[in-house]
Amino acid sequence: MFQCSLEYYGDCEIVLATKLATVGAASLDVAGTLSVLLRPLHGEAPPFFGGVEVLFTNPPVMNLDFKGIGNLADLPGVYGTARRIIDEAIAGAVVMPNRIATQLTYSDRSTLPG
Repeated sequence: MFQCSLEYYGDCEIVLATKLATVGAASLDVAGTLSVLLRPLHGEAPPFFGGVEVLFTNPPVMNLDFKGIGNLADLPGVYGTARRIIDEAIAGAVVMPNRIATQLTYSDRSTLPG
């Protein structure tokens, strides 16, 4: 396993449009410690490991700049609720013990742990 500091500051164009309203995000900032696990190891052939697992050991710091009706999320009271929902969604996907796992080789010895 290796850990690295991830800092992403970027412009994005995320838009959800309906007949009633348009909600979107104009920028996304993410900072945190990212852990990458390369396992299980085997000596058969490159890449010498069966899969990759990616996770944050602690919740990353995230900032979103909403646009459209999403600007309502910046209002006091609404901001805290919107922030909690986003943080819970991130934690449920990639904060330990949750992770993103991708199998790279396909043999009985390279099955990723659940």
